Amino acid sequence: MFCKKSMMYRLFRIYGFEGNSDLNRLKKPSFFALYPLLAFPFLACAQTYEGKIISGGGIDDMQITVRVSSSLSISAYCNNRCGNWFFEDKNAVSQIKKQMVGRKVKIVVKAEPNSGRIAGPSDDEEFLFIKSVKLMR
Repeated sequence: MFCKKSMMYRLFRIYGFEGNSDLNRLKKPSFFALYPLLAFPFLACAQTYEGKIISGGGIDDMQITVRVSSSLSISAYCNNRCGNWFFEDKNAVSQIKKQMVGRKVKIVVKAEPNSGRIAGPSDDEEFLFIKSVKLMR
């Protein structure tokens, strides 16, 4: 039902729910304290989004921002998954090519620890990384 690494899976295991059939019976009254957590997305699992590229670039590590809806934009680090989408300007800052802005893409992102992929932050800080990207028509 849940990704094994997700927060909800861990909380359900802590409170004694073993599988789908066990969700119907309540073992502890504090289960209702977990109810507000259902409103949050499960960032431990990879999420798929479709939208249009609105910006991108970086100095050492490239990232793109995808507009998913009128109120939601996702920014994630490419980590060598975006291909030849960037050019370097005279100040050695990479920017996304103009022909890529507005293109429709399907991305799969996952929150993961840095683990030395991004220059600067510590290795245990979590960021959104693109796991796969596909240009749509």
